[in-house]
Formats: sequence, C-alpha cells, structure tokens
Amino acid sequence: MTGVIAVLPTHTFFNNNGTPCANGRLHVIGANTSPPSGNLPSWIDKAQTIVNTNPIILDALGQCSLWLEAGQVYDLLLKDDPLGANTGTPGSTIRTYEDVSGASSALIAPTQWVVTGLTPSFANSRTFTVVGDQTSIYSVGRRVRSLNTGGIKYGTIIASVYGAVTTVTLGFQNNTDAIDSGISAVDVGLETIVNTASQTGDGSIIDMSSYSGADIRLAIGQTCVYNIASVTSLPLRIATGDNQAYTLDITYPYRVGASNITANYLQPNNTVAGVLSVIYSNFYSTNVMNVATLTTNIFAIDGGNVCYRSLTDICTKTTGKNMVSRYTGHDGTFQTNGQAINVWNDAVTVWTSLGTLQFNASTTARVLVKRVI
Repeated sequence: MTGVIAVLPTHTFFNNNGTPCANGRLHVIGANTSPPSGNLPSWIDKAQTIVNTNPIILDALGQCSLWLEAGQVYDLLLKDDPLGANTGTPGSTIRTYEDVSGASSALIAPTQWVVTGLTPSFANSRTFTVVGDQTSIYSVGRRVRSLNTGGIKYGTIIASVYGAVTTVTLGFQNNTDAIDSGISAVDVGLETIVNTASQTGDGSIIDMSSYSGADIRLAIGQTCVYNIASVTSLPLRIATGDNQAYTLDITYPYRVGASNITANYLQPNNTVAGVLSVIYSNFYSTNVMNVATLTTNIFAIDGGNVCYRSLTDICTKTTGKNMVSRYTGHDGTFQTNGQAINVWNDAVTVWTSLGTLQFNASTTARVLVKRVI
C-alpha cells in the first residue's frame, strides 16, 4: 500500500545554519502581499478559537502551532530574531514559503463525474449544443449528468456531431426524462466508452420511444427500447456498419389469424435494393414452414399467432447477411419448429441503418434492440 504525507499542525522552522530558528518570527500574509497590510489570521487550534499573533513568535525550538483557513492561499515569511529575546527589529528574511494552502482534514468524497466547464445551449428536450469541436469530450456512449431548471437529469450520448457547433443528442432510460431550456451544465462520466475500466454498455438501456432524430450508434452491449402504440411501422433509427451484429426482441399482444410473409418484416436501410434472395419461414396456426424467395431487401419476422419474437444474430456483413429467428406462442411455450434462418445474398449493399420494422396491422408492442458486436 502506498503511504501519504502526514501534515502536522506543529511546525519546526530552521535558520540558514540548519539549526532551529529559536524565537524567530513568522509572518502569515496573503499570497503576493507584504506585511503588515497583507497580514492574515491563523490559529493555534483547529476550532479557530485561539488566534496566533502576527507575526507568530516561534518558541526556543523554532516551533509554532499553525492552523489555516480552508481555501485561502498564503505566503509565510520566516525572519530571524538577532537579539534572541523577541525584542527590537527582526532580522532579514530567512526564507519565504509561497502559495501555501491548508490541507483539509476532511475526507474527500470521490466523484464519478467530470465537470467540463463548457456552457450548453438548449436545442430541444433531447439535444444541446456547445461551442467548438467537443466530440472527444461528449463522445457517443458516454454517460452525462445535466443540470436543468427541472433538476438533474442523467442520460447517455447517442449522437455527437460537430458542424458550426457541437450538437449532442441524449437518450434516457425512461421516456419521461428530458432536458429543458434552463440547462446550465453537462458533466460527463469519468470513463469514456472506449477502453473503459467497466464492461462497455453493460446494463445501459436507452428509451427511444419518441425519438425522431437522425440514426444513432449503439456501443457494444447497449440496448434500445421502444414502447409503441397503434403503429404499422417503427423506424429503429440505429446506424450500422460492416461486421456488426444485433439482436431484436418484439413482445406484442396475441393476434388471431394467419398473415402473409410480407406482413411483418425488418427492412434495412429503409429502401428497396432490387432482387435479393431471401430465405424465410412463414408460420401459420398449423405451424407449417414455408420457404420462398422474395425480391426486396427485407427480413421476414413472422406470420400467424405470435406474441413474442426474437431475432438473433442479425449480421450486417456486406456478404452473407443473415438473421436467425424464433418465437414463443401465446401459450408461453417456445416453438422449436419456429426457428428459421433468413439469408440476404447481397454482396454489394452496405448497411447504414438497421432500418424500419413493418407490421401487417396497427400494433402495440415493446421492441428491444441490442448490439452484440
């Protein structure tokens, strides 16, 4: 274990001969001032009830008890006493101790937040701006603590872009949190998302239910949640790249009746990319597996009586894109025959967005997307 310096209130001062400065005088003054106008009080006791004389008259061992004001910066001027009896004019200055500040006896509580000193400007309930390129400070995936008129709000940076100013977009763990126009400071977590001491993204869930901005990037291990009500499509607004992998879970009320394969699907990049070979499985109430080829860039999700769907291994590689899917029925049992592999044989198109979920009918559901790689 590494030791620390012991700072004691009783000090011994020495003269130029290396011997104790017996009966010397110690002026306690404000930093960069001169006595006597610069004299500041000091105390014999910690409770600051007994004030030292100024200058302090050292004892025969060149010692004194010296307690200082917390937060104040001092200069200490040590002078000899040529008569040796605390009388007459003191001798010349032996030594000057500059910019002395008291050492606090209180324990300093550690903090996980770094004060940036930057002044944020309110843009909207999820976005603020700061002057200059501050993307290295406000980096994607980093946790922040914002000070607002409505109180302290904690969030995660989901987008940070520098143009004329740095524009920072936040995601929150619940959809009710927001920053407000009284935002005055945005502190950042001590750790960045890159080479962090903790597991990246572990436990980080961002509510994206009402987010309508540009696509954001998830860190590995981060999860986005969407609570949707009566919609037929859901833009996931998650930026992707080559050689990434995601999982996607959908929980929604039980529906009666079969649907065709184009009813519920994931459409990467939100575009039609031409003739792409997609192998899919269609599930009806009879649990019959159908395999066919479609001519659009979609991954089929389900058809039929489903209340939970899990899409695992959504791979964004330029070649060999694939998705493994499975579901549980309305009775809560896992349907082993509901597992299928969807392969997108497109060697050209690079994914820039996870895209949009399309539903066959107005749907109320909870959707979770997690980045794995």
